[in-house]
Amino acid sequence: MLCAGASRLHRAIVIALPLAAGSVPKAVAQDEAMHGIMKFRRGVVITELNNGGPGGYHDNFIEIAHWSDSPVDVTGWQLFRCTGTGSVASAPQNTLDGTIGAGETWVFARESSQSTIADADVKGRYKTSFANESYGALLRDKGGKTVDAVAVQFPGTASQACGEGAVLANTTDSALGESFQRVKDTDDNASDFIRAPRTPNKAHATEASAAPKRGDVLISEVYHTGPDGEGLIEIANYGKQEVDIADLRIDVVKQFGRRFNGYTRAGQMPVDKLAPGQAVVMSRERLASAWGAEIIRGGCPPT
Repeated sequence: MLCAGASRLHRAIVIALPLAAGSVPKAVAQDEAMHGIMKFRRGVVITELNNGGPGGYHDNFIEIAHWSDSPVDVTGWQLFRCTGTGSVASAPQNTLDGTIGAGETWVFARESSQSTIADADVKGRYKTSFANESYGALLRDKGGKTVDAVAVQFPGTASQACGEGAVLANTTDSALGESFQRVKDTDDNASDFIRAPRTPNKAHATEASAAPKRGDVLISEVYHTGPDGEGLIEIANYGKQEVDIADLRIDVVKQFGRRFNGYTRAGQMPVDKLAPGQAVVMSRERLASAWGAEIIRGGCPPT
């Protein structure tokens, strides 16, 4: 049971507030029709990326788009990944070939059975996934000059070789299929991208993902490993009314505070309702190496 005064509240949840998108000037008609977004700079840019999706760790992709009025020959251009240490990989993910039209979008996705992006929707596939903690993409022209760069990093990443301006914090929820999507181009990654449900080869989101819903049912205690070798997650009702919890699900998050598909602690609650001040410990369905937990409303994991 919950201690008197509800003083025991040990929550291990990483909350990422959505980035606000600023206003931007008018884009070319084709680009606006494709993405519903606008830009500052004309040219070929990296427009969307993530390092995991509903299919799992390897369900990742990079999207580039041509924000201009005239086609560009990108033969010999190279698309690189940024490593977990923040540096640029020595070998490219993909070497581009052909001409990208005005307003056209190309998607490059991981070659994996986990990929949920159809072959018909990709320009090419690559063999090396992004790292879990820090990643990114960098585009170079055939002369080796950097055309665009985007970095997504966990705090303390050693190198800042990838990216422009302030880098993006690694906060996407891969199990929900979130990605980082470009809404403008000011040479500052943190200002130019929003976190939202992914949209490869489709119109981009215009608003960032909402912050998690809060209620009276909270994680009240959590630990990684106890004397029996098992972890513990307890939830409690801190409100004044009984709460129906039948459709809640408890997911664990990895050591970097992020949730990937397939890490459900409890898909079914041990009780249907929690009275005020009542707490319940989740029975273990699956507990990966994790440091925290998230309460998700809705009993079925994303597919």
